[in-house]
Amino acid sequence: MERVIYCSKAAADTDTADVFQIIEVSERNNPDRAITGFLICNNNRFFQLIEGPESALTTLLETLRKDPRHHSIEILNQGTAAERMFPDWSMKQL
Repeated sequence: MERVIYCSKAAADTDTADVFQIIEVSERNNPDRAITGFLICNNNRFFQLIEGPESALTTLLETLRKDPRHHSIEILNQGTAAERMFPDWSMKQL
């Protein structure tokens, strides 16, 4: 299993409704992909931890890089994880 921690900057027109939509879609889609984690959005910055199968995270990161709601993605940490930190969170907002 892999874990990725990244931060990014929200696009100028990204608002609270967008953030709630991200959470809603993630909660719906992530269980089928075996992805768990959390998202923090504060002061127009995103901070996210995602964990799951390497192939699922690679696909998700490709999607995130194309998402116009944020930019300047910076991977802070990426690597193998022995166990999940958030096994019951398909996605939570903090």
